[in-house]
Amino acid sequence: MRRLAVLFVIVGHALVVSSGTAMAQAQSASLEMAANSNMVVLGEPVTFTITKTNPLPSDHPQAGRDWIVRNFLPAGVEFVSATPSQGSCAVYDRAELGVPYNPTNGYDSDVVECELRSIPSGGSATIGVTVTPEAVGEITNIAADFSEAIAKATVVVG
Repeated sequence: MRRLAVLFVIVGHALVVSSGTAMAQAQSASLEMAANSNMVVLGEPVTFTITKTNPLPSDHPQAGRDWIVRNFLPAGVEFVSATPSQGSCAVYDRAELGVPYNPTNGYDSDVVECELRSIPSGGSATIGVTVTPEAVGEITNIAADFSEAIAKATVVVG
C-alpha cells in the first residue's frame, strides 16, 4: 500500500512544499502461536509456543527496538511455566498491568508478559508457555505484542 505524503513547512515567510511516498508498515505474520497437541487429556499439561518475528527492515529506525509479548491465558487453566528463548517472562494479574476485562476471549485471567529484548531484523524469538487444563472443552490461548499483532491457538480438552 502506498500513501502520498505532503509536507508543508514555513521557512521565514515562504511556504515550502515537499512531497514523497511512504510505505505502510507490514506487520503480518510477525506473531504466531501453536500448541504441542490439538487434543489433550484433562489434567495433562499443554505447551503453547509463541514465535515473535521482527518484520522491520534493518534500516528502519525502530529495527533494534525491544519487543514485548503478552499471553492472555485462557480461563480454566493452571499456569505452569513460561520459557523464552531470550529475555524474561513474568505472570501478572490483568489488573496489575492495567489490562481491562476482555470480552473477546470472555474471561478475566492472568497475563504472561515476556520482555524479549531486541530481535534482529528478520530474526525471531520463541516463548514456551505451559498450562494444565482444569476443565473439559475448548481452550483458546491468545497472545499480542505492542505492534498490534495477534496470535491464537485452540486445544480440545477431553
